[in-house]
Amino acid sequence: MSWSRRRPRRRRPPATGLTGLTAIAVPALCLCAPLQLGAQETERPTGLAAFGLESAGAVGGSLVGVGLGILIAQPDDCGEDLSCTLNDVALVGLSSAVGAAAGDFLVGRLARTDPDLLGAAVGAAVGAVAGAGLLKLLEEAGTGANEGAAAVISFSVTQGLLTAAGSRILAAIR
Repeated sequence: MSWSRRRPRRRRPPATGLTGLTAIAVPALCLCAPLQLGAQETERPTGLAAFGLESAGAVGGSLVGVGLGILIAQPDDCGEDLSCTLNDVALVGLSSAVGAAAGDFLVGRLARTDPDLLGAAVGAAVGAVAGAGLLKLLEEAGTGANEGAAAVISFSVTQGLLTAAGSRILAAIR
């Protein structure tokens, strides 16, 4: 008879959908195309071209931010604890907003679109709220697109477009 009992270790379920590492690696590779495009142009992109470049950077940055947030938060560890779940959601939202604003600004600077960092930050915050709203609408519609990779992509595209819009609007004002 043993005096000490070993507790069975809780096994994590196998990773399904978009894991944190994949959410970082894929957008990082995708960011190379707009950077090369911006480096080859001799004139400054304006209008729709500038918006397209900045939104590509913002979407990629948002995907990287979501991936980092998921890696840091480890949402499977919360169980039924509501405050833990809300903290994880806030961390992922904050990291995605920082990633989207940084991606927009970095790609915009490298492509010489004259991005506005304040506009990108405001647009990223608004985009995070809009992305969460979109996920709620997808959940209510019962499409199944509010989970896994589809949820991350739809959230990041929404956030990226609004981030680029915020940057371009404030860049046009100043």
